[in-house]
Amino acid sequence: MSNIIFFFGSFDPLHLGHISMMEHAMKKVKADTLYIGLNKTSKKGKLTPFSIRKTMLTKYTKDKEKIKLLDFYFNYSDMETTYNNIFSLVNENDNAYILIGADQLCNINDWYKYDILSSKFKFIVARREGFTMHKEDLKNPNYIFINHNYKDISSSLIKRGEYEYTDKTIKEYILATNLYLKEQIAMYLSGPRYHHVLAVSDTALLINKEAKLGIKRNKVEKAALLHDIAKHLDEDTCKEIVDNYYPEYKNVNEKIIHQYTGEYIANNHFHINDRD
Repeated sequence: MSNIIFFFGSFDPLHLGHISMMEHAMKKVKADTLYIGLNKTSKKGKLTPFSIRKTMLTKYTKDKEKIKLLDFYFNYSDMETTYNNIFSLVNENDNAYILIGADQLCNINDWYKYDILSSKFKFIVARREGFTMHKEDLKNPNYIFINHNYKDISSSLIKRGEYEYTDKTIKEYILATNLYLKEQIAMYLSGPRYHHVLAVSDTALLINKEAKLGIKRNKVEKAALLHDIAKHLDEDTCKEIVDNYYPEYKNVNEKIIHQYTGEYIANNHFHINDRD
C-alpha cells in the first residue's frame, strides 16, 4: 500500500509556492510518491510552449527521489483518457490524493466525473491568501487542509525577472535560454523602441549565422535585446547610477551614457554578469 499524490497545473513556470505546497502535502500524508502532471493547455490564456515547461519540470524532478513527472499530460479535450491514465497508476489498496489550491474548491463539483474522482481520491487543499474556507468544506472528510509558505506567489513574478521565487534549476534554465527576456524588456521600453530592439536582435542573430561567427546564440540575443535597456531612464536615475558606479564616465556624451547605465541594469535587474 502506498500514499500517492497527484498535482496538476500549467507550471508556467514552477514557483516556490508550488514547491511549498508539495512539501507540506507530502509531509501531511507521509507520501511515498508525488506525481506532477502538466496541463497541455489552459483555460486562463496563452502558455509558454508545452515542451519548454516540460523541460523545466524534468530538470527540477531529475534528482528528486519522491517527486516524479508524469509521462502523459492533462488534456482538457480528452478527460476520459486523462482519467484512465491517472487511475492506472493507483492500485486498489493505495491511498490516493489530488493536491489543489483553495481557489479550486469553488468549482470542484463541476469537474469532469467528480463523483467518480472523489470516490477514488481525497483532496489535499492548500490554503491561499484571500480565500475563506466554507464551514461545510472544512467538515468534509474528503478534504485535507494544509498551510504552506509563499501563499501569494504567482508565476508572473518570475516572468518579470524575480527569480528568487523559483527553484535554482528553473532559474538557470530561464537565464540560459533567455526564456522571458523579450517580455521583460518590453516593460522598460516604448513601443517603437521595443520593436527596434527586436529587429536588432533578429539582425544580430542573422549576422552571427551567415558570417559563421560561432558565438553562442543566447549571448548574441541577450546583448542585442539589452543594448538599449536604459534608453528611457529618467535623468535623475541615470545620474545616480553613473555617480555611484561609473564616476569616471560622468562627463561622456549624453547619447552614449545609456551604455553604462544599461550595464548596471543588465547586472542588477537581469542577473547578467557575463563580460562577453
